[in-house]
Amino acid sequence: MAKLFRPKVLSTYVLSALAVVALVLFYWAISSRDLQKQAYYEKKLEAAKLMQNCMEFLKEYRLEGGKLVDPVNDPNQTGLIGEKYSVITTDAGNLDSKLTTTNPNFAALIVQFLKKAKVKKGDYVAVSFTGSMPTVNIAVLSALKVMQLQPVIITSVGASMWGANDPEFTWLDMAAVLREQGLLEYKSVAASLGGGSDIGRRLSKMGRNLLKEAIDRNGIQFIHERNLDDNIQKRMSLYFDNLEEEQEFAAFINVGGGAVTVGHNLNSRLIPNGLIKNLMKRNYPSNGVIIEFGRRNIPIIHLLKILEIAEKYNLEIAPEPLPEVGKGALFEEQTYNLLICWIALITLVIILTVIILKVRRDVGFPYL
Repeated sequence: MAKLFRPKVLSTYVLSALAVVALVLFYWAISSRDLQKQAYYEKKLEAAKLMQNCMEFLKEYRLEGGKLVDPVNDPNQTGLIGEKYSVITTDAGNLDSKLTTTNPNFAALIVQFLKKAKVKKGDYVAVSFTGSMPTVNIAVLSALKVMQLQPVIITSVGASMWGANDPEFTWLDMAAVLREQGLLEYKSVAASLGGGSDIGRRLSKMGRNLLKEAIDRNGIQFIHERNLDDNIQKRMSLYFDNLEEEQEFAAFINVGGGAVTVGHNLNSRLIPNGLIKNLMKRNYPSNGVIIEFGRRNIPIIHLLKILEIAEKYNLEIAPEPLPEVGKGALFEEQTYNLLICWIALITLVIILTVIILKVRRDVGFPYL
């Protein structure tokens, strides 16, 4: 009669020892976690610090000028959250979105986008700003400066709720103050009113006049064509007219959802946020500057749905207090020491192999 195989039961002591060894090796492996600096760490940190310095200077400038900070709607007291309504307020705005943009680490994300778009030192970048998100404008300029890029900037001066909607201190005025201080030396080559059709539609005559005064006092060329299509073409002409011969734009950066850049409202659902290396060819409901650059196969950085961008790249939503500069997933990632993990795994496999071979020998059964 064939001998029946009876599996040998390991002693409780052996099983307990094996469990302890496995737990020790597991703890050793997970304890090997360390913070690893992300790509472009130095440039990201430099840009974030520059953005922080710009914000702090503008705050002090405003306070010295008698501006009062609203501690309820601007809990971090940045002085860069505007009013809900003003005579130059063009559209509705989300307060949480505006608060999220006051995080100086936002500038590091712009560096990351530009690096992934393969933009290099000295390259030209076309930029479209709006008064709706002045802190995103600062983030973009901070990134451009540390990366030593050449921007050609056109601004829509009107602002949505909580943006740069103080008629006496528009985004153009903020940029002028930062230039005078030597923090950010960039100036828009032209500016429009913004608002409906980029001609101030939905604003009162007083509001339109105040925006025009802001453009004039900053010595900037005024864009005011008959309709939206003409404004789009005028902008495209100005971008390329301000490009040096034999140069090309390495990227286009758009801040906000102005009709002149995005086009029809439906376009904002079709155009992705963040870095767009190649804009998908679609039958868009209407034209916009973004689409014009997309047709030229120029990489686009589209900064509109801020909360969506913040969630995707692990930036805090409406942080209170503001996060520490240089901290977070944009700068560091938690990694494991792979050597330790492999040693722990191989050790455990060796121990299990020895136990299996011993059991096979003890029971005299060749196949286990």
